[in-house]
Amino acid sequence: MVLSAMSLTVHAGESDRVFMVYDSSNGLATNACDILLCMPDGRIMVMTRGHVNFFDGARFSHLDPLTSDVYQLPQYYGHYQIYFDRFNHLWVKDNGVMACVDLTTEKFVDVASVLKEQHVTKPVHDIFGDGVSNVWFRSGRQLFSTAVNKSIDIQSPEIIQDVDVYNDRLILLFHIDGSVGVYDYKTCRFLYQDDAFTLDAPNTYTNTSEICLVGHQYFQVRSDDHSSILLRYDVNSRQWKRLMTSPIHININAIYPKDDLLYLGTDFGYMVYDTKTDKYEHIKMLKLTKGRTQHAHVESLAFDQQGGLWIGTERRGLLYCKPHLPPFKTYSWDTPIAERLKHQIDLHQPVYSEPLPRKVNCIFTDSRNWKWTGTYNGLVLDKPNGDHQVFRKKDGLTNDVVHSIVEDVRHDIWVSTSFGITYVQVKDGEVIHVEPYVIQDNVPNETFLDDRAISQGDSIIMEALDHVVVFTPTKFHFGKFVSIPIHPLLVRLSVNGHDMGAGDDFDGNVVTEKALSQTDEINLTYNLNSVAMTFSALNYLRGIQTYYRVRIKGVPEYDDWRVLAYGKSEDMVDKYGHLRLPLLGLEPGTYEVEVQASFWPDEWPEAPRVWRINVQQPWWRTTGLYLTLCIVLLILIVLNFIAYNTNLRLRVYRNNDEADLLRRIKGFVARSETLASEELSPLANEEEEPQNDRQLDEFVEAMLHIVPFVNDNQERKYHISDLAAVAGVKSEKLYELLTVYIDKSPRLLLLPLRLQQAAQLLTTTNLSVDEIGRQCHFVTTAYFVSSFRQRYGMTPADYRVTMPR
Repeated sequence: MVLSAMSLTVHAGESDRVFMVYDSSNGLATNACDILLCMPDGRIMVMTRGHVNFFDGARFSHLDPLTSDVYQLPQYYGHYQIYFDRFNHLWVKDNGVMACVDLTTEKFVDVASVLKEQHVTKPVHDIFGDGVSNVWFRSGRQLFSTAVNKSIDIQSPEIIQDVDVYNDRLILLFHIDGSVGVYDYKTCRFLYQDDAFTLDAPNTYTNTSEICLVGHQYFQVRSDDHSSILLRYDVNSRQWKRLMTSPIHININAIYPKDDLLYLGTDFGYMVYDTKTDKYEHIKMLKLTKGRTQHAHVESLAFDQQGGLWIGTERRGLLYCKPHLPPFKTYSWDTPIAERLKHQIDLHQPVYSEPLPRKVNCIFTDSRNWKWTGTYNGLVLDKPNGDHQVFRKKDGLTNDVVHSIVEDVRHDIWVSTSFGITYVQVKDGEVIHVEPYVIQDNVPNETFLDDRAISQGDSIIMEALDHVVVFTPTKFHFGKFVSIPIHPLLVRLSVNGHDMGAGDDFDGNVVTEKALSQTDEINLTYNLNSVAMTFSALNYLRGIQTYYRVRIKGVPEYDDWRVLAYGKSEDMVDKYGHLRLPLLGLEPGTYEVEVQASFWPDEWPEAPRVWRINVQQPWWRTTGLYLTLCIVLLILIVLNFIAYNTNLRLRVYRNNDEADLLRRIKGFVARSETLASEELSPLANEEEEPQNDRQLDEFVEAMLHIVPFVNDNQERKYHISDLAAVAGVKSEKLYELLTVYIDKSPRLLLLPLRLQQAAQLLTTTNLSVDEIGRQCHFVTTAYFVSSFRQRYGMTPADYRVTMPR
């Protein structure tokens, strides 16, 4: 089993307690701690003169009220008091004013708006909280709670100092004169009044009052200007009893019951009153770490969920004592015992036959004949079988610089470094665990000296720069503390390098609506998707001994459970037990971050807590847009299908029309050829002569190019577009001309074709004009010359001279 410095036994004695100090240097708002308590989630809450501080084991966060958040309580003149209600509010009152914190967002809120939400319509003169999270308001001579729908007509004219509900049966009003008025819880009817002081012993303790319930007995502290008394009121017997008179003040908010003991904070330390024996102990001087002591004015005190005692002082900050005696005893050089212990080390100082190698501080051979070497770069282990291992900070050492090594009676190894002490557990010939101990365990925060450590009987003595440390490993507790569960709590959230809190807006996106301690859902946009989550297990006992187990489905390195701890996880877990979990560049989707915490790496008694991270899709990849695009695409496909079918039909019709038109063109050309030998006379041609028809002229001109092309390409396949290119017109224009004139007589082309033939002969042969006219079948040369001049604007003779051969 893993060795631990903790013990589950009752604290050996109040005078043996050693306290650690947390003050402004650690982040506390001020060193005046008026009220402290342990929150349900395990954090320590401290009121410091108007500020609300939350402590997560390493870091303080603060809440500060605005002037507008403060509500006037004109009839309250007492000190700080705080109350919780069932609506997750924290109410604070102090000397004439009150404020309210919404614990869902951990922000001060406007009191008037909260009162309106709780249907409080009367002016509030004072406020009280009972032990079952109900808030009671006093308005004049009436006390009421809207949470439980109760209203009491106050019978006593004396000022009310405390209110409580007992077993859902009685409502008790504790008055300034020491009396308690008792009312029926169901009917709110006045039952009776019991006085703490008789007429012959008037009450002079009227300045402050504080109560706590233990079983069926109320313990009450009352004070005057100089002293205090402790009273007990038995609800069943209706009897008051004066238990103790103190010549010094027992402070308000400084009474805390634990088992059969009452812890009472005073102007000089604190008292512990045993309710069974009616005896008490007064601890005036508090012991601090490093052998220091302190006279403390204790304003408030409380125990955390792990049994640790917390003390809020008037000027010296927050003090914390673990629920067990420190395992390490530390003595400074100004104490006689330190000199005696140093002398013991001197007597056992090792002697080396030759100087140690460079960067080697010590060499130790244990009972197994294993050689351990302390170097500047870690602890080196060499076994007789040749096995070689090096242990560094990443393996659990407190520091890489090892100064001394010693073996205990169980044959385990203890190592001192430049920062703390490390325990190396050996079992079955193997190192199975490395556990660090630092200042939180009462180990001095200073460097230890080379080779200044010895084992003497059951104890080990180690010498540091300003102290000597003694401890007994056999008295350390070996058990696994399943009865001390620790839970992970989200205490810090960073998105793209910016810290986020409840309601914080980042580029129009609210990451979380709730306080980090309350939230379980984080919302991110696709471009704000790099997150650093910091968790605290609130392990005040030994933060350095906090193990986390993390799983995040969809993130490769955490797709299966991964155990993380101090010194073993690339600094993801610090010495206070805080885990910083970076998740960079998350793809759109939903991720569930599962986290567990434990004192031990192989046992997880608590179910994992789950945080859900939602990374939104970019707007162009959202479901709505996808649906719209799919609908548009479907419409386009349908329209395209319709257009395709329409075009296909048109193409079929056009192809059929084109084939028919080409057939008709070929028929027209063929008919033209049958007229090739027919003589042309002016009279015969007049019948076919067009009468001022421009389109017909265009048709004739086109066919003059098409007819030779068709004759020359009888075997070739062509289309109307090819004929249009040959004719030098657009396809549409050619369609138009052909559909109108293709079925007319080829005689329309007879004269132009003969003249075209004649023009070719004039430029390619030496035939005379008469011979060319006869060859082209003109009835007379005169008719040939006049027709040629009409078409070409010159006589055939001039054409031959003008046109190049």
